[in-house]
Amino acid sequence: MFAAGCSNDEKAMVDAVTNGDTAQVQSLLDKGVSPNLEAEDGKTILMLAAYQGDTDTAKVLIDKGADVNAKDSSGKTALMYAAEKGNLEMVKLLLAKGADINATDNSGKTALQIAKDNNQTQVANILSNWGKPVATPAPDPEPAPAPAPAPAPVVSSNSQKNQILKPVFFALDNSTIQNNQNSTLNDNLALLKENPKLYVILGGHADERGSQQYNLDLAAKRTQAVKDYLVTQGIARDRIIIYSYGEDNPVKFEHNENAWQYNRRVDMLVWESVLSKDQVISETVK
Repeated sequence: MFAAGCSNDEKAMVDAVTNGDTAQVQSLLDKGVSPNLEAEDGKTILMLAAYQGDTDTAKVLIDKGADVNAKDSSGKTALMYAAEKGNLEMVKLLLAKGADINATDNSGKTALQIAKDNNQTQVANILSNWGKPVATPAPDPEPAPAPAPAPAPVVSSNSQKNQILKPVFFALDNSTIQNNQNSTLNDNLALLKENPKLYVILGGHADERGSQQYNLDLAAKRTQAVKDYLVTQGIARDRIIIYSYGEDNPVKFEHNENAWQYNRRVDMLVWESVLSKDQVISETVK
């Protein structure tokens, strides 16, 4: 237990981290409580924050000198605890702050293996691709050019009814439909008008930069912009289903402008039935 043998301030620190009280954590650090405060089994308060997914508290602790690669008695690091719980933003933060992706616990498992063992697919994807060589980022002209064609192009109206249409791409930090996306929208619109009884399902996405909540809100605005456009073009509002995913379901995992540009998108599907949020991802992110 953390409380055993702790001073009152150290006990207060454990309570503050447990409760996600970042302001109190900062105050206690300023009073001299160690950012590497640990329990008898070696678990640090950073590990506790990582397990809980509290990135705000983790940032404060790290900025004050918390050791991101400290290990407890089982050999686990903060990164491993974040991976175990599927705390995606925490994993990204720890990696960015120098967490050792190749560290192993006492059983020889890395954070990646722990993520896989706990079915944390998104975290496993991030860990698998972190640090891989990427192409030199290209400058981001305004307006941004359209990315490469989507994996699933528009198909003929003579094909099966359920179809994945071309995605609509967006500029950085923007939810306004770009002029260079008009041809994509017009192609998709023709399919929608040919299938007036089918549902139109939109899934909004953002790249990995920015906070999770900001990206979720931005993706929602992008999805709403596409919906509003379709409504102005005669598509019934009650046919259109929208979901926002933020940054959590990238198609490309590289950390450069080419990948970010592709991940700033709204996926479009035309379907005989309403798909759930997870079903849309299973169809569009493969």
